[in-house]
Parts: sequence; structure tokens; C-alpha cells
Amino acid sequence: MTTNIVICPATHPANQFSPNSGGIGTASLAWWYWPPTVDSPLNGSYSINSWLFSYPTITDSVFGWLGAPPSVVTNNPQFVFDKPSSVQRPAQTPFFNDAVVWNEWPMEGEAPASDLSTGAAQNIVGMPRCTIWRHGGKTATSATPVRTSMVRPLYLFPNEAAINIGFDDGHAQMVKLKDLWSLYWHYDWKP
Repeated sequence: MTTNIVICPATHPANQFSPNSGGIGTASLAWWYWPPTVDSPLNGSYSINSWLFSYPTITDSVFGWLGAPPSVVTNNPQFVFDKPSSVQRPAQTPFFNDAVVWNEWPMEGEAPASDLSTGAAQNIVGMPRCTIWRHGGKTATSATPVRTSMVRPLYLFPNEAAINIGFDDGHAQMVKLKDLWSLYWHYDWKP
């Protein structure tokens, strides 16, 4: 399933799909996933802030393709916004954003992706999934690999590198990568 609303105009959708598999996106390419319980692949370029929902642990035909929750969730259930009223700063809490895979669980101490063109999603379920240079100063489709170093986020990004974020209060804005750690991604976030 591909619709214009789930594909950022700065990216292009993936075009090769295999049932029961998936592909990680980049700054210029949408991610895709074809779970066994649906008839066609899911394709998008945005991620949901997964701290905003209780991750299902059931294995029924609707949610079984999600698999078990990652260890960051099982080890930190206190960070899940368990109901809408638990979001204390909706104007500063990301709901969805540009990313290389469909879900993420950012944590305060995480380093950004080591490459701002490809991001990082393999085994890292937080900030590396959304630290890509998709907006701000150039388009993702013209992006050249930009390597970062593992230092404080405030100092390592090109000043214009940014992603778009839709916030829990309904507004959207472009946010510079260096400012992602000042947002409230989970309950009790410490900027």
C-alpha cells in the first residue's frame, strides 16, 4: 500500500518487494515492509514515535507481524505514554517524523546515525533511525554521504541538517538534527 501521505516528497518509494520481508530506507528512499498478514507491502518514509503506544505482545493475525517488543521497551515500560493524558508536553512530543524505518524508541543517551544519508536502523531502535539529512539546505535525493562522529550531538551535524516532525498537539515543523535531543520523546524524558 502506497499513498502520498506516507511518502515524503523529498524521497521516492521503494519499487522491489518480496512477501514476508522488508527494506530499510535512506534519506532519499522510503522504507518498506510486507508482513505475512497483509495483501500488499507497506511503504513509507515516516516513523511513529513508538513510546506513544503500548506495543502489542500478542501474536494474533492483526499484530503478529510486529513480533516481540524490542528490549528497550521491555526494559523501560515506564517510558511508554500509556494514555493520552500522560503526554505532558504535546507541543514538544514527536508523534511521527522523517526516518528510515516505520517505528522508533529514542533514548536520551543515544548517539546519532554514523551516516546522515543512510541513517541506521539495523538493531538500533532509537535516534539513529531519524538522524538523516532529509531537509534543510538540500534535498535528500541530492544528498551525498555525510559521516558523523560519536560526539555530543550539538556539535556534530551540519547546521542546516533537519527532518520534519509532526507533534502530538497536531502541529508540524522542520527540526534541526542537533535539536532532536531537546524534544520529549518518551515519558520522563530528560533533555
